[in-house]
Parts: sequence; C-alpha cells; structure tokens
Amino acid sequence: MPFKPNYTDIRSTKMRDPLIIRTVGASVSNTSSAWVYLNSGTTTRPSDFFLVDGVILTNPGPNTVVVSDQGLSSGTWGTGTTFDGFQLVTNQVFNLKVNNLADVIFKSTQSAATGVTLSYIAS
Repeated sequence: MPFKPNYTDIRSTKMRDPLIIRTVGASVSNTSSAWVYLNSGTTTRPSDFFLVDGVILTNPGPNTVVVSDQGLSSGTWGTGTTFDGFQLVTNQVFNLKVNNLADVIFKSTQSAATGVTLSYIAS
C-alpha cells in the first residue's frame, strides 16, 4: 500500500488488553439536542473511564449513527440536524482515538426518535 499523508490503515490498529466489550442502544432523534453517552446509554454523563488505545465502534444497523467526542467540538457537538462527528452506516467500523470513554457520544440521523445501536471494544 503506498504511503498517503494523514492516512491510517485500521488493519494495523492494535487493541491491547480490551477493558470493555459492549453493545449499547438508545432511542434518540436528530431533532433533539440530546446526545447519548456511549458508556451509559443515557443522556447523563457517566463516570470517567480512561483508555490507552481508544475505542473501536461498529454500527450493526439498520440506522445510520453519528458518533462524536466531546473534546473535538468544545461542547457544542451540533444540535438538531447539524452533526459534528462521524456518520457510521450499517456494518461500518470506526476507530476513535480517545483517552476517556465517558467523552464518546452518539445520536441517530433520523428525524423521528429511532432506536440506534453501537457495539464497541475499548482499551
């Protein structure tokens, strides 16, 4: 594979000693400003859960999910249909390098409250 600037091959991503493997679901729409915390599955921020390697997220579907990190957007994260984050379609995998699982948030891209699910491995 040729070298590309700002490119990370996720096949080479290492997840040393997974600390938590979990699937979380929530029902939230894109019209509310509420984001769901990955570690708690609610809109209430959970306790800090510090990581070394980050978190690998998988969207098992069927709905598209937006994932963000509170530290990326200085607490604004987008409201309504404005998304400051990464959209994951069904069966898409994403590696988010974060040092605190409590900072990872997600919501649906659907206008009606829709059940969304994310599976993840954190280390």
